[in-house]
Formats: sequence, C-alpha cells, structure tokens
Amino acid sequence: KGQVTVHVRKGAKGHCWPPTPRMAGGDMPTLTEWRRSGLEAFDDASRREELKYGRPPREEQSFRTTEGFSTFGKESNYGDMVKWLREGTLFGELALQNTEPRSATIVCSQDCELLRLRKEDYLNVIQGTKQKIYFFDRFLAPFRHNADKRAQGALTQHPSLLFADEIFRAGQTLTTEGMYADPKIFVLGASSRVEFCRYKDPGDNPAYILSKRPQSAPNQKANRCHPLLPGDLERCEPDEELRQSITTFNPNGQEVVVYDMIKEGSIFATMSACLSCSPEPFSIVVRCPNETCTIYTLDGAGIQKMHPRLLEALRELLAEEGARRMKKVQRDEKIQDVNVGSVKIW
Repeated sequence: KGQVTVHVRKGAKGHCWPPTPRMAGGDMPTLTEWRRSGLEAFDDASRREELKYGRPPREEQSFRTTEGFSTFGKESNYGDMVKWLREGTLFGELALQNTEPRSATIVCSQDCELLRLRKEDYLNVIQGTKQKIYFFDRFLAPFRHNADKRAQGALTQHPSLLFADEIFRAGQTLTTEGMYADPKIFVLGASSRVEFCRYKDPGDNPAYILSKRPQSAPNQKANRCHPLLPGDLERCEPDEELRQSITTFNPNGQEVVVYDMIKEGSIFATMSACLSCSPEPFSIVVRCPNETCTIYTLDGAGIQKMHPRLLEALRELLAEEGARRMKKVQRDEKIQDVNVGSVKIW
C-alpha cells in the first residue's frame, strides 16, 4: 500500500549535478526509525524552545536512505517530480541487472509497505538462467548472430529461455527409426551425448511392418518395409511387446550401425520440426557418462514463438547436419548392394 513519487534531475546540456552525498560512518537512522523512536517529536519540541528563547538553530537531522547508500534531509533537492507510483508498481529493477548509478530518486509521499528483493538473492535465483544463455551463445552461432537485439542484456527475452530443461536417462531413446515424431528441437546440455543409430537389417526393426512375402516372389520388393503411421501403434494394442521395443532401442540385441555421435552444445531435431513429413531416419539414443543428463528441448508451441530469422538459421543448420548423416547411410547402402551383387554373381 501507499504512494511514491519519482524525481529526476534535469539540467542543461553539459551540466552535471553534484553526486548524492554518501552516508558517513556512524549510526545514522532512517526516517522510519527516527519517527518510531519518538525522537522526531522530541526534536520538534526542542527546536520550538530554541526559537522561543532566540538560540541559534541546530543543524538539520540527516537520514539514511532505505537502500542504505545515501543520505537526505529536509533541504535535499531531488529534482523534478516526473510521475506517481501507486500500489502494485515495480521500480528499481534496473539495478538488479547492472551496476550503473540510480537514474531517479524515489520518495514516499505516503506511509508505504514495500516488498524488497535484494540483488544477492536475485542473482542467486537467476544464476541458472544466465548460465543457460551463455551456454547457447557459446555453442550455437545462430543464437549469437540472429537473436533479437532486445534480448541482449534482457534475461527474460533471450530465445534460449523458450527451451525447457529435461532430464534423460542414459540409454533412453529420443526418436525411433521408422516412426513419425512430433516437432521438437533438442540441444545437448553439459556432458550430454547422443548416438544416431540404424538397424543393419531393416527386418530387425520392430518399428517396421513387413508385408507378407510369397514364396514365389522373384525379388525383394514384396519384403520392403513400410513406416508406421502415428495411429498404427494404437491399433497394435494389445501388442505390448512391439510398444516396448519401440520405446527402448534394440531390446533384442540385433546388429546396429552407429552413424554419428554428437556432444554437448550440439543441436538436432525431429523431421517434422524441419518441415519434412517423413518418418525418423535414425534412432537417437542418449549416451552420457552419468546416469542422467540434461537436454534442452523445444516443442511445437515454442517453435512458433521463436523469431523467424533465428528459426530459419536453425533449420539451415539442422538441414546441413541431417544431409551429412544421410550421405553416410547412402554410402553404406551402396556398399551393401555391391556386396550382395557380387555374391549372386559368384
């Protein structure tokens, strides 16, 4: 409750006001402490008596500001009053994020009750946020070069804050080869690693539905794999074995190929997040030295909130990395085709 006034010193160009007096040593009280102790009433009575008997007036009492760094008195000049602030208003927040001198003076025009947040407590609370911002700027060039300029120095507007901090277990599968996935972008946190894997034999992948191959089939076209649609898994119920095999990569110990492994600070995404309506080409498995690790995730709703220029830069980076991995897959498939052909000729 209460009301305060905001005062700003406005001078001519080049004119500098003298600095606000800093508090000298000693136990200088605040105005509230002075009034509550009864010294204000005693001082007023003493001054009236001095005036009555013609004694020289004593020096005016100075007080410590509530913040504790400055002093003020009845003769203090605060500058021009520029606005009134009433209950529910926030002020002084800039000092939490910088070390610049105060840009205005706040004076209580009424008895007030205030909620105060100390800078030390604030920094402790936002330490994780600052580390997250520095992490994204350090490892991801698009966040350094394409983030909104307003986010520089503004902890609440940096695009990295759109990403949620999620804890994953070592061995957990993020995407499954042959399955469609919701739009999602991943950034590996500290000490996090993931592997991009594929089954060496597509027939070993439980996420594929194999068509029945007649014995008279002249070639392997009848045995090609078809990707599962999102609704197929629901229709597979009560086939719990298939459901478990998809959520846990390679439960039966089939032969797999690891095409890539990326470490902390790397970014990857599902195919739908890259505007590609196709099933996932890899099973992405969490590999971390500890039992758990942190991965920053951005879902479809967060992707829509991202700045278009930054999102475009991220998708270009994701497309380059995806193309690099798929070249490895295509190269291996060509080698396998050559080997199969040579065996048939032999």
